[in-house]
Amino acid sequence: RILCVITLTIPTISSYIVWSRSGVFNSVTARCLGGQKFLRNFRTSNILMVEGHSVHRVAYSHTQRLVGKCFKATSPNGRFADGAKAIDGKPFRKVEAVGKNLFAFFGDPAVQALVCVHVHFGMSGTWSVFDRNIEKIPEVKTTYSGGTRLLLEHESGLVSIVSAMTLQHGNESLYDEKRKALGQDPLRPDANVELLWNKVNRCRKSIAQIIMDQSYFAGPGNIYRAEILFKAGVFPNVKGIELSRAQFDDIWRQSVMSKVTVQLHSCFLNVFSISSWGSWMTRQYLWNHNNICGFECWSVHSNIIAGHSSSSGI
Repeated sequence: RILCVITLTIPTISSYIVWSRSGVFNSVTARCLGGQKFLRNFRTSNILMVEGHSVHRVAYSHTQRLVGKCFKATSPNGRFADGAKAIDGKPFRKVEAVGKNLFAFFGDPAVQALVCVHVHFGMSGTWSVFDRNIEKIPEVKTTYSGGTRLLLEHESGLVSIVSAMTLQHGNESLYDEKRKALGQDPLRPDANVELLWNKVNRCRKSIAQIIMDQSYFAGPGNIYRAEILFKAGVFPNVKGIELSRAQFDDIWRQSVMSKVTVQLHSCFLNVFSISSWGSWMTRQYLWNHNNICGFECWSVHSNIIAGHSSSSGI
């Protein structure tokens, strides 16, 4: 076990030096390298989220740095004024990540109902955390489009800036409503695999479309579906109702393994043979590759399978 931890951890240190500047921390490696001491050695600047694994990493990081504190909350561009007012001065209670969605809870349940803030980052949303004691705080944007929707300031000097495609608030029923609409998250321990199988087994959409549908698989994006199906050996156009239970189980297993691998290494790695070591940009089966085995097939960037156009792509 010790050898396994060392083998998996050491190659990730260089990755973490890069990720530390973007404030993205990994719970598994952080614990291996010293837990809280490791986290305190790095400071958060800019955080960019797209895929579900990034949202989970950010949820862990913000749990360590923001939860338990009371913040002055404002909305510089005015688009989240009511939400900022609702959480102003209330303790940051907890953070939940479900797929590509982040849910932040504020308040004291012993006093009143918690306020839930739902965040969906879209393709370029950010939730940045800075420490004004050691770094410069970037200029807060007040423009309606692309501006700062939520600004959190703590007396210790921590400043948190949120810009996202979707930012809304409500009570805990908002979380319940959104959670019911989302599918099973490979990174959540409460994922209900049987429920997902029963749903997939009745679906006439292609498995490629199903993996991308957040009401089935919560979290995976285009790159993930390509890599997952390639590793599972399932053709993208196979319909859900045509999948065997063994194929489904392998797809779910690959989904979990791909997500955990990214969590551990802070970048998307799928190929682990010694001959493939080098840039992480080349250590995937499909992503960033124009051809496989000498011919164009299963292209991620264009919807082409084995050289032929496909409406469902991969």
